[in-house]
Amino acid sequence: MKTDYRWELIDHIAVPVLILDQEGQIRAINADGRRFFGIGDSEISAGCSLSEFLSENDQDQFDSHLQQVNAGLEVSDLEINLQILGRSLVPVLITGQLFDPEADQEISTIWTLKPQLDPGPADQLDKLADFQWLAEQGRKLLSMNDWQEILYFSSTMLQERIGDCIILTLTNVDEDNLLLEGVFGIEDNLLFKTMKLVGGDFQGRIFPINDRFRETYLKRSLYLHPGGLEEFAISQVPENISRRLSKLVGLDKIYTIGLETNHKVLGCYYIFTLDRDLKINQELVESFTFQVALALEKSLFSRELELSQQQFQTIFEYAPDGYFVSDSQGNFLNGNREAERITGYAREEFIGKNFLKSKLLTADQLPRAAKLLAKGFSRKATEPSEFLLNRKDGSKIAIEVSTHPVKLGGQSVVLGIARDISHRRTAEDNLNLANQTITRVLEGIDAHVYAADFNSYEILYMNKRMIEDYGGDFTGKLCFEVFRGVKEICQDCSNKHLVNLQGEPGEVYVWEGQNIRTKKWYRNYDRVIYWTGKQLAKLQISVDISDSKMATTALIQSEERYRILFDKSHNAIMTLAPPDWNFTSGNSAMVKMFRLQDEKHFLEMKPWMLSPEFQPDGRSSLEKAQEMIERAVKSGSNFFNWTHRRLNGEDFPATVQLTRVEHGADYFLQATVRDITERVLAEKLVQEQMDDLAVINALNVTANQGLSVQEIQDKLAEKTRHVFGSKNTTVYLLSKDKRYLQVHIHSLESTFREQLEKLIKVEIPTVLQIELNKD
Repeated sequence: MKTDYRWELIDHIAVPVLILDQEGQIRAINADGRRFFGIGDSEISAGCSLSEFLSENDQDQFDSHLQQVNAGLEVSDLEINLQILGRSLVPVLITGQLFDPEADQEISTIWTLKPQLDPGPADQLDKLADFQWLAEQGRKLLSMNDWQEILYFSSTMLQERIGDCIILTLTNVDEDNLLLEGVFGIEDNLLFKTMKLVGGDFQGRIFPINDRFRETYLKRSLYLHPGGLEEFAISQVPENISRRLSKLVGLDKIYTIGLETNHKVLGCYYIFTLDRDLKINQELVESFTFQVALALEKSLFSRELELSQQQFQTIFEYAPDGYFVSDSQGNFLNGNREAERITGYAREEFIGKNFLKSKLLTADQLPRAAKLLAKGFSRKATEPSEFLLNRKDGSKIAIEVSTHPVKLGGQSVVLGIARDISHRRTAEDNLNLANQTITRVLEGIDAHVYAADFNSYEILYMNKRMIEDYGGDFTGKLCFEVFRGVKEICQDCSNKHLVNLQGEPGEVYVWEGQNIRTKKWYRNYDRVIYWTGKQLAKLQISVDISDSKMATTALIQSEERYRILFDKSHNAIMTLAPPDWNFTSGNSAMVKMFRLQDEKHFLEMKPWMLSPEFQPDGRSSLEKAQEMIERAVKSGSNFFNWTHRRLNGEDFPATVQLTRVEHGADYFLQATVRDITERVLAEKLVQEQMDDLAVINALNVTANQGLSVQEIQDKLAEKTRHVFGSKNTTVYLLSKDKRYLQVHIHSLESTFREQLEKLIKVEIPTVLQIELNKD
């Protein structure tokens, strides 16, 4: 029999206790029983039977009793004689009952033996009474599972057994505090007076563990507190009240004993004696207290086990993946809500069915599924495998299945976890398509673009411009070796700026630097992306700013030259200063661009006052302008598109270049604004021209398809009307003999034709022939 909390309690009951199977074989016997019978564990394991100790006359009576107990019937005590080795027949009272059949797979019974000794000296009778009392309380404690029931029963029984005393029962809240569970053995009237004296009911209160007595709780022995109530209560009750309380109640001695098991301390008893001559049976109290501690531990374990089972069931039922349990043959034993959703079947429909025969999988997938099942029963977990599942409604769903060998109720089963990956597959397809689109876009950017694995620094992609400038495609090489010509990770590597504290992709990081290989200056836009869906990679777009950098450096070195360039520049240039970021200067191009009176007029404004309330992306111009300024201050520069507003209320598209300029110990921002209205219009015109070219191309294709002249004319007319937005198209063709000019009227709307014919009172032909002058 496995050792558990129930058996630990039985083993410390101070009477012989036996666990028998249905045939009367001894499955377990406690320590007191082994001493009584004079047998050891080895004899029990060999299959010792109680019949070996019965006299012939008692065998039939015991067999009848055993059958009734096996059937779950209540039986009275049976007096029999046992033949104990080395002794004569010993009369005993034997009592049996079923032993927790729900917790054991096999039916077993528990029996207690009470030796019927001849009356002897008083102390022997007292020991016998104690012996029988402990046995009875042990049996009752064994049948209890509720924590409060055990505490109330044990406290009441102990108080009654000791007699003239008061018992305080406390349990541990934690290692430093005790909770008063109850007060036993004091009259209600006296209890009321006591509570009034100390200022309220102590029951249910939390008491800190007094360091002076801490060690007493760790011992399974009765401890007498020196000094009486006044010394004991001084930490909880004022001294004068302690004296009055002692006089009121008439307390004599105070004892403590911890409710300690082999595992931990669960609480303690305080025993206050009221009779100076009362003697406490220390051995009895200690034995009983240990039985109570074991019963409490069993209750605690039962509660924890029940909670654990509830938590497991909740986790199983509401797991985000489909859980199913199957036996060694592949028969479904259980499933959760997600398993029902994935398959489309209610669990009642698939429990008991064999998944290999359920048509959930196509025939070509069954060998792989059977292999997973077999591996699960070889005590090996399996890696996720993908299957295409046939649902109840005939639809299919992509799933990923892994299996794990587990034991439930002593039975070896396989726990399968099925994850719906249909959305993931769709997302992966969309992501691949997006990556292809992005790659095509990156190829056309007039800047250096590359992607590298975030952890290994292996180059994953280089765009066409970068391949040309660096003399080859170095995909698969390390980025710092190729782009910097060094053997170690760059000291100023931006990776640490690109992810948040959870290691997830963060914001774009913009920085400037000079490449030691090309000797050019670049503005770098770095960010982390998921490359091909799962792989974390750094994507960098580097714009050559060497010319701009040299110009900026020259401006800083020569204040006079800077001012000349500032004033004479065709671009609108202005400066802003912290902390309020007011404009501090602006050139004439800026005044002209915004339709201002002069620079003084301009200095009265803030950056966001020269913008509409909202930008095209819907964000507040005030909020976004502050963000752009902050980025420029932090990164050294910031280039972005912006919609500005002139003083006359006209909005126009622009690009803004913010550059941080160091000036001694201070700094300021220089802003260069370019009106890109013409460029935007040009791009629109180019798009319209591209549409026109598409029309011409379509006509060329039509002309080369071998269509008749009439069909070609119809196509030409259709495209021409589309280009010019006309209602009708007329085609003029010269006859083969060059004598006539044929006029072809195509696709004239029927309503318009009818109205025109009614007006001129002539039917309009589809083709008109005009004779040409011979001259």
